[in-house]
Amino acid sequence: MQPWQWLLFVVALTVAGVAIWVLLELRAALREARQFLQESGAKLNHTLDESAVAIGRLNRASEAVEQGAERVRQLAADLGEFGSTVRRATRIAGRAGVAAAALVPAALSAWKLLARDDDEDDAPAREQTAGERSRT
Repeated sequence: MQPWQWLLFVVALTVAGVAIWVLLELRAALREARQFLQESGAKLNHTLDESAVAIGRLNRASEAVEQGAERVRQLAADLGEFGSTVRRATRIAGRAGVAAAALVPAALSAWKLLARDDDEDDAPAREQTAGERSRT
């Protein structure tokens, strides 16, 4: 064998040795990457399951908040209607009070007149009763 052939053979062996070493390191790196991905995948699946549960809870909570807000809106509308009713009742009561205030003096006058008429009608009966008492 010629010296240049020996030189080519040594260079080929060196390249093959380096290639084998690189392939072995690459195999080890890929094995670690696969193990990391398997562990991370399991953790990621667990995290995604927990996230789905949390999102479900958030959806239910937001629905409850929306229902509560709707109830508050309905309550505000009902309170507004109640306030209108109270204002109308207050106006009616005020008008009734004014009317009653105007009727009270007239009613008292009528009552006094009726009381006088009753006193005049009862006067003869009282005189008779007084006369009967004096006889006895």
